[in-house]
Amino acid sequence: MDLRDLQRNWDLFGKQDPMWAILTQEDKKNRKWDKDSFFRTGKKEIHSVLKRLEKAGVRIPAGNALDFGCGLGRLTQALADHFPSVTGVDIAPSMIEGAIRLNPLGDRCRFLLNDRDDLAVLPDASFAFIYTNITLQHMAPVYAQKYLREFGRLLIPGGILVFQLPVEEFKKSNPTMAHSVTSLLRKWTGGRWTRWLYAAKIRWYRWLGQPVMEMYGMPPDKVRHILEEHGKLQLLDAQENRDAGHHWSSIRYTARRTD
Repeated sequence: MDLRDLQRNWDLFGKQDPMWAILTQEDKKNRKWDKDSFFRTGKKEIHSVLKRLEKAGVRIPAGNALDFGCGLGRLTQALADHFPSVTGVDIAPSMIEGAIRLNPLGDRCRFLLNDRDDLAVLPDASFAFIYTNITLQHMAPVYAQKYLREFGRLLIPGGILVFQLPVEEFKKSNPTMAHSVTSLLRKWTGGRWTRWLYAAKIRWYRWLGQPVMEMYGMPPDKVRHILEEHGKLQLLDAQENRDAGHHWSSIRYTARRTD
């Protein structure tokens, strides 16, 4: 999927059912998210992340924050409780329009549309903290790698980056799909058909003109190499989490800009 496809898909999600596209709880599909409940999940998430960093002795220097893949500003607004100013960046025009419309915090939160494979719209050393969750997983690794490198450029010395990525592929065991054709074929073939079936599903959705929520992962060794290749980012922590859903093994990484 190239960036044009990514933008088209998420712009459609933003028009059809934006809150569910961001937090895909099955019982919230078809615009069943309550706005206040939706934004409270952001406050809870950011509070948890910052508390975990504090307990680990990770100090965030004074400065502003970036929410990459901001969607409707769920996390952007939550970060504004802890930083003087927060910038939310997203590829989907409909999401940025919604974020601006739902923003009660004025200039403390600003939202930028970015449809490039870099973040040249933002100057070097702009942020003390960069956070991105359940975002990089939806783009091809070639783009995720470029954005990870850009995060190193955007952090001030000593600045902290927290991001999440699935490890690589579908988990071999998926109890929630025990009766599906996909699960049976995975069981019979040892997983050899998983990629083919996934690609076929994506092609089918595209043919129907429906938005596609693609999922990708990256091996942890590759992530470490990208962070450290230019000597800008030091990996501090990598903890498994379940933010990518039951089908994926996911890791939340913490890194610091060292120069």
